[in-house]
Amino acid sequence: MVQEEWRQLLEASLKTRAGSHWLSWLHAGVMRTYAGDLAGAGEAFRASTAACRNVWAVRCLAVLARLRKEPKQAAALYREAMAMQPDLMPLAVECAQTCIDAGDAAALLDEVLPLLPCGLRNRGRLRLIEGRAALAAGRLEHVAEILAVPPTVDDMLEGEVSLSQLWFDYHEQRLSRAENCAVDDALKARVRREFPPPSQIDLRMATCCG
Repeated sequence: MVQEEWRQLLEASLKTRAGSHWLSWLHAGVMRTYAGDLAGAGEAFRASTAACRNVWAVRCLAVLARLRKEPKQAAALYREAMAMQPDLMPLAVECAQTCIDAGDAAALLDEVLPLLPCGLRNRGRLRLIEGRAALAAGRLEHVAEILAVPPTVDDMLEGEVSLSQLWFDYHEQRLSRAENCAVDDALKARVRREFPPPSQIDLRMATCCG
């Protein structure tokens, strides 16, 4: 009830000259999103960017595009947001993941990641995502460079297999290319027999089961 009262006060203030501010429109967009009014949220975020082009509203527009199942639009908006705020780790992770999901791995590698400060780009989570992007773009040499010094992912979840999966996927693609064969169940089984991941990246809960 209190939240609804605050929302009504905010909506009323937007109709006043003093209340029609980029930050007010941004908060209105967030409230409308949580209320399920995605169309109204989009209007609010666009009003926020019209009043002052800001990274937060652009990022929220990207989130809305992702909710609408428009990955290309979401990735484009995330890239715009990253150009405005290239030193923000959570934004970089969201942008990178969205670019991969949209099939824009090459754009991520060539346009987005070079914007990041070295200290941020070398963070473990981003190095892992960079490896996935390189794999998606068919740049196996790049993947090999990342796996040669496996990243330490500080926010790795218990049982998360993303590092070992990158290892397996890389070797599957490498053998597929070298031997001109398909990545099928037989090749996957062979990779797991012949190329076990290094212990420092093998965080599977039951390694005996592959």
